[in-house]
Amino acid sequence: MSAADIIITKPGGITCAEASSKGLPMLIISPIPGQEANNTSYLITQGSAIKLNSPFDLINIISDLYNHREKLKELSDAALKISKPNAAHDIARLLLDL
Repeated sequence: MSAADIIITKPGGITCAEASSKGLPMLIISPIPGQEANNTSYLITQGSAIKLNSPFDLINIISDLYNHREKLKELSDAALKISKPNAAHDIARLLLDL
């Protein structure tokens, strides 16, 4: 993910966490009901992802993002804003403080 500008994926928990920690905008396709649908809603609300309604939308959305790099930067900044790169450390610290 470190070498990518964007990821096209389903929004599983680990994928969302890693993409966010890398500041990697997500193009989401076909989330399954439940957790993936909830992840999609959250990521879109936070401004770090775009949901594709159809695979045919892919070329138009990618073209738009690459022709308007500021949009790609906004998605990336939003992903970094919601990331929790120190989550494991924070949880361990919380447990040790109990």
